[in-house]
Amino acid sequence: EITKLPVKRCNEAKLELVRMNIIKQQGGMFGPNKNISEWCIPQNEGKSPKTRDKTSLKLGDCYPSKQGDTKDTITKEKRKDYSSENSHV
Repeated sequence: EITKLPVKRCNEAKLELVRMNIIKQQGGMFGPNKNISEWCIPQNEGKSPKTRDKTSLKLGDCYPSKQGDTKDTITKEKRKDYSSENSHV
């Protein structure tokens, strides 16, 4: 209902994600596979859903970064250095 897709299409997509190991199925329950190294993403050409032209879908070109959060932590020392640099302004 939310996606406005037929139930059959949603089930096909869900099963494809299970085959690709992106979603895990245990009995009647489904959940995300958090181990991205197990994901099997095809890197072949397909057809564009809108134009039906043969184009590269570029699936599997990259995986989510394992680097984690890149937010910098500003310590008290860095704050003191920064404030002393800008105090002469």
